[in-house]
Amino acid sequence: MVRLFIQVMVTGALLACSYYNQLATAAFAGQPVHTQIAGKEFGDKYGGQFDYRFSKNFGDILKGVTISTGKRVDSIGVIFQTPQHKQVKYSYGGDGGNLQTLMLQQRERITGIEAHSTVKDGRKRISFIKISTNLNRSIQGGTKTDDVDKEDAENGFQLMGFYGRRGDEVNSVGALWQHAG
Repeated sequence: MVRLFIQVMVTGALLACSYYNQLATAAFAGQPVHTQIAGKEFGDKYGGQFDYRFSKNFGDILKGVTISTGKRVDSIGVIFQTPQHKQVKYSYGGDGGNLQTLMLQQRERITGIEAHSTVKDGRKRISFIKISTNLNRSIQGGTKTDDVDKEDAENGFQLMGFYGRRGDEVNSVGALWQHAG
């Protein structure tokens, strides 16, 4: 019985690896692949959760990002284009600060995020954010600190949205990467 269990588990592992390799290979063969990776979450883990994976619909294309900043990062958002060519905006955090928008150009992808943290009322919050593209354009705002985290997309990946925690401001943020296929 134990031997049968081990055989079943090994077979399952082999099939899973085979499926993953097919996905990875298909992406470079020009086939659409929807592999998603959650990047590192910067900041503190308190407040209401947000996750763009639950807002994005199949076929939506990232067209831009927004940030609203003052002393800290008040909100962060994404702009999608639906298959029906309508723009849909999602924003999480508070409603203060100065709003900035970065609309992506043709063949432009978001490939980097930098976040700085500070402590307010005994908790970490995101005090500065910079979002960069493969065409060396960026959007940034807030107050820089010495508590810095950076993450770049893996080769062949691009930003599809953000996740994290929020209240009146952005308490934490992480990038959601998807295959650029």
